[in-house]
Amino acid sequence: MIHWTLFYRKLIAGVGTIIVATLCLTLVFFIMSAGDPSSLLFSIGVIAYVSAGIVFYGFPVSVLAEVLLPDNISHRWSYALLIHIGFVLIPLIIWKMIEPGYETLSYLIIITPVAFLYWLLDKALIRWKPGFKMKETKLSRILYGIPCGFVLLFSLIWANEALNDALIPLARYEIPEGHSGWVYVFYEMEDEPKLEEDGNYRVINLNKEGFTKTSTVYKGSAISENEYFYVDEKGEKTKIPESQIPFGSVSGFSEFYGAKEVHYEAIEMFFIGTKEEYEKSEEPNYSKFIPKPDPDREKYRFILPEGFTGWVKIEKDPDVQITERTFEVDQEGIVFVRYDISSIEPAYDQFYYQDGEDLMQIEEDHVSELYQFPDLKVFYIGPQEDFEPFKYEEYISKQ
Repeated sequence: MIHWTLFYRKLIAGVGTIIVATLCLTLVFFIMSAGDPSSLLFSIGVIAYVSAGIVFYGFPVSVLAEVLLPDNISHRWSYALLIHIGFVLIPLIIWKMIEPGYETLSYLIIITPVAFLYWLLDKALIRWKPGFKMKETKLSRILYGIPCGFVLLFSLIWANEALNDALIPLARYEIPEGHSGWVYVFYEMEDEPKLEEDGNYRVINLNKEGFTKTSTVYKGSAISENEYFYVDEKGEKTKIPESQIPFGSVSGFSEFYGAKEVHYEAIEMFFIGTKEEYEKSEEPNYSKFIPKPDPDREKYRFILPEGFTGWVKIEKDPDVQITERTFEVDQEGIVFVRYDISSIEPAYDQFYYQDGEDLMQIEEDHVSELYQFPDLKVFYIGPQEDFEPFKYEEYISKQ
């Protein structure tokens, strides 16, 4: 007769491991962050990752260690410990082969104690209650071993696929010889060609103006491992010295309207040139490569409270009612829109103060152009001498 003693024991050991590991790792992170209370949110991530690791990897490994080892083997506990710890190495070795830059040691420092803790709690349960030690039969080994083997195999395949999806690809940037200044790569654009690949590298050819557009999906940038070349008119490549690539990539997310909606999902920007040239350069400006709004498009109309000055915050609300693309700004400078507003042109769009039923148009030089943030768009109303930078982090923290 098969009973589930082994299952219960491993389950209790797993729950105990999750609790103890979460408390310990959270405490370490709290100390490392100099007691920042917000760091306690780290425990949520720890619970998620440790729980997934225990359920889909640690549990089947521990069960297989139990059912595969013969009962009469001497020092059986030591072999079980080796299996618990040894199986930690398998996914790390796989990932190390896939990505040579994978930091194996840092993960071993975290995962190995968790695996040891699981094994230790499992043995402690047997010491505490000998009835938890079940003598396996051939039938029990099959019923426990085969499902756990499939779960373990699935976990390894899933981990491999997940890493491949998250892997940051290497890039080779080919830049016209003599170019100095900011370069831009516009990713995920419809009707643009995919980036070509050469071995492990995506090949990014920039034009004489220092930009290119592609429909390839942006997955981040391995800045220190990328390659950068100047290309002359004959196609000869010369590696750009590291001293001329002192500043790494950043990504921007924006939306603009032209004759149709143009969605700029990710814009990669970095500077090519000496440090002195960078310090003398202006801020990156990718807008010059973006089509200007179609003059035939409908104008945006913004109605503001009389005398309002300051930043207008554009927030999305799918339930807001819009009449003829007219948006009403409240006393706090917030306007709700149903969809993403693309660009605002002070010389084209219309801005009014409302005085009772009357509207008074705001002067063009009292309206700044749209500023983009990851989850917010803002523009400034008021004299330029009163203009102050928008405090994005302060606004988000208040929200």
